[in-house]
Amino acid sequence: MPWVAGLHAVLPRLIRAANATTGGQPRVSPAQLAKWQALLAALPPLPTAGKGSEGAEMFTAAREPYPPHAVLGGSEQPMMYAMHPYRLATVMEGGPLLQVGKETIGANARPPMVSIGDGWHQGVMNVALLGLRDLAAEAVLGHAATPVGQMRFPAYLPSMQDFRPNEDHLSNMRSALQYMLLQHSNTNASLGLLPAWPCANWSVAFKLHAPGRTTIEGSYNHTTAALSLDVRPATRRADVVVMGCAKHVAFL
Repeated sequence: MPWVAGLHAVLPRLIRAANATTGGQPRVSPAQLAKWQALLAALPPLPTAGKGSEGAEMFTAAREPYPPHAVLGGSEQPMMYAMHPYRLATVMEGGPLLQVGKETIGANARPPMVSIGDGWHQGVMNVALLGLRDLAAEAVLGHAATPVGQMRFPAYLPSMQDFRPNEDHLSNMRSALQYMLLQHSNTNASLGLLPAWPCANWSVAFKLHAPGRTTIEGSYNHTTAALSLDVRPATRRADVVVMGCAKHVAFL
């Protein structure tokens, strides 16, 4: 999964960039572009298996174990790489892969939250990218409530996998919090606001940087469901998509 997902994510971006020109000249040679196109055409689909609810497709770590006795998965949960870091299965992208991602999270969430993990595990970001508002809120709160133990500074935590001070746990939490507020399409053209925000319970004030030298500053009030936004440059306002939640949107 990690290799195939990575190539599915990166090759289309390379090809788009190669098809653009700089000063009327192609950015890469035709031979290099042809290699990327051939590799993309030869890629297998993301590995899945019908092991979800009622036989629904789920992401798997690989199609077959290698070596044959190997156990697919492990604590790294490579089947989740289609969500983070490669963002192929997200609420922003939608499509059939989003449902496959949700099925995979659902299967791995029994017992509850096993797919969320701690430390460097990426589960807290996965549930945010999939738009699972309740799970994302629970995961962020759980990460924030982790005891600091013998660590002097609140941003440092005890070892969870490798060493101390552990900085991954809260860094992943902060990344998830941002994904709950803002996600962007893989072409950077669309900006999705509040894609995984627990709209009924949490108010928020934010200022976030987005692709295309864009900043989005605003606030959301959960009692009135009102969203205020200041998008700069103003030309990017048309690219903002409010994903549920807000009943009243005002641009400043």
